Amino acid sequence: MTRFLTALLVLLAGLTGVQAQATKAQATKAPRDLVRASLVADTTRIVPGRPFTLGVRMTMKPRWHVYWRNPGDSGLPPELAWSLPEGIAAGAIAWPAPRRIPVATLMNYGYEGETVLLVPVTPSAGLATGTPVTLGAKLSYLVCEEICIPGSADLSLTLPVGAEGGAPDPAAQALLEQARAALPEPSPWPVSVRPDGERLRLSVERPSLPPDAIRDAAFFPYAETVLDNAAPQDLTVDGAGLHLALSRADATTAPPAELAGVLTFREETEAGTLDRAISVGRPPVPAAASAPAVAADAVPTPRADDDALTVWGAAGLALLGGLILNLMPCVFPVLSIKLLGLVKQAGEAPGRVRWHGAAYTAGVLASFLALAGLLIALKGGGAGIGWGFQLQSPVVVALLAYLLF
Repeated sequence: MTRFLTALLVLLAGLTGVQAQATKAQATKAPRDLVRASLVADTTRIVPGRPFTLGVRMTMKPRWHVYWRNPGDSGLPPELAWSLPEGIAAGAIAWPAPRRIPVATLMNYGYEGETVLLVPVTPSAGLATGTPVTLGAKLSYLVCEEICIPGSADLSLTLPVGAEGGAPDPAAQALLEQARAALPEPSPWPVSVRPDGERLRLSVERPSLPPDAIRDAAFFPYAETVLDNAAPQDLTVDGAGLHLALSRADATTAPPAELAGVLTFREETEAGTLDRAISVGRPPVPAAASAPAVAADAVPTPRADDDALTVWGAAGLALLGGLILNLMPCVFPVLSIKLLGLVKQAGEAPGRVRWHGAAYTAGVLASFLALAGLLIALKGGGAGIGWGFQLQSPVVVALLAYLLF
């Protein structure tokens, strides 16, 4: 047993080391190094009753990305859990126009480099002046390249409260103005969507538009299941305007009565090249947009009963998963062979069978505890890994295939 556990730990340490070297630019850094987040405001002083804007600035390392409100074929959008003083309410996120990010055969919608999510904030007219207040938020996100790593950041910004507004910080003002320019604008032209065989045809009415004036057009739906995200979006420009052919996610169902989303394109004008983003239809209103802000001292404390239910529920699902795993063709026959061997030995030496069963159980538990301890130690040392990430490394997969062969 000791030899087995020693060999298992050596093998796991070796595989983890190889995986860490093979994905050095991907998984050896903590998520906080992949995404740097901060809060910025368009004012240096809060005035009671006067709305202002907060920006959640997210800067990603090269080749890594975070997601739009509709992440596309995979991923999760960033989320904000606000902790605000009484009398201050935060609205819904205003999302900048995304870009298409292909990952293997999937198509995701998100942001690379840097993005700023804008959030309107409204202080009540009765907010007391003369005392600074701290605006806090818990930012949760998923950052991805070839692998995905969940991350979070605790953000805060302290501003004084006064009867008159302060001069905005020039750097913050420029950053927020750039973020506002990236927001989709209501379309100044009529937009229509109609079925076109198994596809949808989105048209923007712009008569006399030069055929070579529009390029790099892309449509991003608000709904996650309405389009085949990875399918090509074919652009045509004629005398009536620009048209985009979109593939439906399920061509066997009735086409949607309305298609809402964001249309982006690059337009060549006499003044130069413009990157345009226009909104089509009405975006869905998130539930959090109409909810009042939660006071910092009013956050409910989870009960011990809730935690116990969560733990027992997770244990039950783990047990169910183990039972399903044992029914697989590569496991079930092995269990029957082991059982027949125990039955045969039971007639010869019952005490020996019990000892073998106890040793077998102890070996399984010890092996998994050793594996869990190794992963916890590696994560505690700053490695951004988890069980399963190593199977995305070609080097580790090749070594495992060689070992099993």
